[in-house]
Amino acid sequence: MTITFSHPSFNAIIMWGFWEGRHWRPNGALWRKDWSIKPVGTMWKKLVFTTWWTNEQRTTDASGSCEVSAFLGGYEIVVEHADRTVTAKAVVDKPGCKTIIKF
Repeated sequence: MTITFSHPSFNAIIMWGFWEGRHWRPNGALWRKDWSIKPVGTMWKKLVFTTWWTNEQRTTDASGSCEVSAFLGGYEIVVEHADRTVTAKAVVDKPGCKTIIKF
């Protein structure tokens, strides 16, 4: 998965099953029949929800700008200043994307 995810043409991982009780190859499932997670499931969750997940907190510079290196995907950006909070949605659909949030 890491090699595939690293390729510039990558855009999705399709899984043909994840639970041992309904998997065409039960040994390949991420969860056992009793819903306990297998080691491969733990690794999958770590890759998808930690290693390949962008969750950043930053402070802008004096001009109000901030750069974040983010994986492709959809994001919710929350900007806080003094007693105001602005939430905006953004999509990173190619390398070098920029999002401008009016505050």
